[in-house]
Amino acid sequence: MQNKGAISFFAILLTLVCLYELSFTWMSSRIEKDAMEYAGGDSLKAKNYLDSIAGEVVYLGKTYSEVKEKEINLGLDLKGGMNVMLEVSVADVLRTLSNNSQDPTFTKALQQASAEQKKNGGDYVTLFYNAVKQIDPNAKLSSPAFFGNKDMQSRVNSKMTNDEVINVVREQVKSSIDNAYLVIRNRIDKFGVTQPNIQRLEGSDRILVELPGVKDPERVRKLLQGAAKLEFWETYENGQEIWNSLEAVNKRIAELNGLKPAVSDSAAANDTTQAASADSASKAVAQAADSAKSLAEKLASTKDSGAKGADSAAALKADQEKFRKENPLLAVLTQKVYQEKADGPYLYSPGPAIGLSLIKDTGRVNQYLRMPEVEGLLPGDVRFMWGVKSSKDKTQVLELFAVKVPRDGRPKLTGDHVVDARLAYGQLNNRPEVSMAMDGEGARIWKKMTGENVKRSIAITLDEYVYSAPTVQQEIAGGVSQITGDFSIKEAEDLANILNSGKMDAPARIVQEAVVGPSLGAEAIQAGLISSLVGLLLVFLFMAFYYSGGGIVADIALITNLFFLMGVMASLGAVLTLPGIAGIVLTIGMSVDANVLIYERIREELAAGKGYKLAIADGYKNAYSAIIDSNVTTLLTGVVLYVFGSGPIQGFATTLVIGICTSLFAAIFITRLIFDFFSGRNKQLSFSIPLTANILKDSNFDFINQRRRFYIISLAVIVLGLGSMYVRGFGYGVDFEGGRSYVLQFDKPVSSESARQAIYKAIKQAPDVKIYGGKNQLQVTTDYMIGDESLAADSAVSKIVVGELTKLTGKEPVIILANKVEPTVANDIKDSAILSVIFSLLILFAYLLIRFRKWQYGVGAIAALAYVVIFILSVFSIFNGILPFSLDIDQAFIAAILTVVGYSINDTVVIFDRIREYLGQHGSKSEDMATIINNALNSTLSRTVVTGLTTIGVLIILFFFGGEVIRGFSFAMLIGVIVGTYTSLFVASPVVVDLFRRSAKNEKKAE
Repeated sequence: MQNKGAISFFAILLTLVCLYELSFTWMSSRIEKDAMEYAGGDSLKAKNYLDSIAGEVVYLGKTYSEVKEKEINLGLDLKGGMNVMLEVSVADVLRTLSNNSQDPTFTKALQQASAEQKKNGGDYVTLFYNAVKQIDPNAKLSSPAFFGNKDMQSRVNSKMTNDEVINVVREQVKSSIDNAYLVIRNRIDKFGVTQPNIQRLEGSDRILVELPGVKDPERVRKLLQGAAKLEFWETYENGQEIWNSLEAVNKRIAELNGLKPAVSDSAAANDTTQAASADSASKAVAQAADSAKSLAEKLASTKDSGAKGADSAAALKADQEKFRKENPLLAVLTQKVYQEKADGPYLYSPGPAIGLSLIKDTGRVNQYLRMPEVEGLLPGDVRFMWGVKSSKDKTQVLELFAVKVPRDGRPKLTGDHVVDARLAYGQLNNRPEVSMAMDGEGARIWKKMTGENVKRSIAITLDEYVYSAPTVQQEIAGGVSQITGDFSIKEAEDLANILNSGKMDAPARIVQEAVVGPSLGAEAIQAGLISSLVGLLLVFLFMAFYYSGGGIVADIALITNLFFLMGVMASLGAVLTLPGIAGIVLTIGMSVDANVLIYERIREELAAGKGYKLAIADGYKNAYSAIIDSNVTTLLTGVVLYVFGSGPIQGFATTLVIGICTSLFAAIFITRLIFDFFSGRNKQLSFSIPLTANILKDSNFDFINQRRRFYIISLAVIVLGLGSMYVRGFGYGVDFEGGRSYVLQFDKPVSSESARQAIYKAIKQAPDVKIYGGKNQLQVTTDYMIGDESLAADSAVSKIVVGELTKLTGKEPVIILANKVEPTVANDIKDSAILSVIFSLLILFAYLLIRFRKWQYGVGAIAALAYVVIFILSVFSIFNGILPFSLDIDQAFIAAILTVVGYSINDTVVIFDRIREYLGQHGSKSEDMATIINNALNSTLSRTVVTGLTTIGVLIILFFFGGEVIRGFSFAMLIGVIVGTYTSLFVASPVVVDLFRRSAKNEKKAE
């Protein structure tokens, strides 16, 4: 063995490096175990202790926090937490840069760009520019209607071309996204999460945030979203100033719907003077209240009516439906009223909150109030904003406020003048609040503003949500103010954190989200350990049984490979995810392939009569070509996965790529060092036992002459699969279609159909409900309110799902896994998935063309891979909804497809390598190509079967013990490996034979 000393030195050095890197994980675990023992099992006390020693030196001159940073990081799917993809609103950045331009071309271009991006994706600035050119080819972006304003005058002038202006805009957008990244990082640093991961995704307007151990997702959503745009607005009072206009809006919408409103004409009179207002408002309030009271009395009557209950319920439903049709706005926006006496008149509640609406109806209210047909019925300076909802408030109701907007569209006072914000407690009620201190200019404006609004309310808003609307009792000097509300201490702290962290130029919105409960993470770790250990044991036993002493050497190389793999992952700071564990398990199965190739070659050399040392040397030498080619092809698919994948898929790709490199080193060099060690002491290790010595040794299967039969079988399967794809289609995961998905755990089995019906009644659209793992777990998927961009939408949907299932079962279920993907992100994921498959096939074809110098090999391999992909897709289409586990097409499925492609090409390349060798040896003899290729296939059959069996065995273990999260992934892998083995023998090689024969015929004709 050449360079034996250098290889030994490198192996020792790599071992020492891996020991050093892994020692931090061991030390961190030991310290945390000691902390838990010290705390007597109290996790909060243990955390406080660990926080207290964060800066203390604990190991090799490093502090505990530094040791913690160097340990192997577990992904959120293993330890629980929250993974969030934030998208900065570029449309809002453009609005800010244009000084909130109301130019029709500008506004229409924004709408067109938003619609196009939502449909097909793409760079927003480019889409906006294209829309402007399409709407008005003569529009000048340097004009005041676009970006030629005071705020931009230092960057944009009237002489600049549109291309020059749009480049400036791009730079400003990039700066805004960078600013958003820094603000979000600042907020998270103050949030106190251990080991957060925040990444600015280059070339996009998205920011990835991973927060391990988060137990309050709603708090995180509030913390991350929004621009921290603090504003102070004068307000309209509830009834006296605004409800006449809203009554007119209600009437107008009803007329547009072809119905006459039930509310009296006087309630919607056009004479809105202060004198007439009180009288008409009183009548309107009384009539609306009487209508509500009448409906309530009918409801009570229905409950007590006995046999007439069904008729009464039907009548009540008819009355409700009639009221909704005749009063479209009042049906979704309830007036805030009260009675001074039980039999007295209904009066408007004082204050700026003009009405109440269910969260699910807020979108409808917004739609009504923004209709062009009602614009003239509302005051020209009014803007409607929803109140923010406290975590203590368990209702599904929000308040609507009406604020007054000055002529320039800007508030009189903004958060730019706030220099400090902190948690405080109210002097009268001792409730948590946020105290703000303003600079000199802010104090002056605040004094003037409060002086002009004594006995009126001022709305304090953050990102256009009203947090507080106190009534001014007197002029306030000194520039100190408070944001009050029904805050918890954490909510007040978070609000102060947001204000102190700085303002973003535009809000960042959650477009993709995954929440993993700690119980699911613990189950995933257990499932991963069990599948890894059982898979490892299976491979150990099989290799020792089949290859005897050589198998034990392969087992030593396998252990070494796993040690190197974990050490390299630790040194690179790679994150270990559940798909990553699947990658390790797969590496266990595939890493023996190099040893199998070497051992089969050694056995051939020994059978040819060569001596032991020469047989080993020639066995390694002759196997190198196949080993390198097969592993490079798998490595290429892993790289493609890493480039096009995200999150857990990148974790899988990382593990796979590192595993391929370490397994090659261990299988080729570590085993050779061991064999040389024994050879140097004149000891020989056997490579078989009597039972396995002659298995498939003299096989003589006629693969080529039977190819037409297999062509027909393969074609029949393809036709059946394509038919199923056309008729049944596929089940798509939320990351391909968009929507929200929840995995809920119950204390007893629950019918998926009953759950589907219960949720359908609440949201009026059918969710997808499946059994997930055990019968006491359900997966609920829905796109309800997925287009709603409000902060309240996420919690509203989860509360509806949990609430309806609680009514169904009598006990609240636990959400152990939650995912959200917006349609724009789903389109991007889908496009990346398609590109990754196409790109990997092209790369593999190019590699085979370079290595084998014959295009026929590339076409044969691609034909085999295409068949594998179609077969797996067919199985997922035919058996979707039939098998008791998810067969959704998602990112994990694409990862499985690409891994199978890598494995299949590995198998095929080994056969092609032997075919190339046999053609070189026998090409000038009388044997025809079919005979040569048949011999090559039979000579590699033992290797194909052994590698296939070990990989299939490991995948079966992964399928049964790997957990529900990756069951669909492991099933796709299992089917793919079986079919991949079939195609290597019965598709790829026969296609190569036919292509060579056709080329030969064409050459003869040309002569």
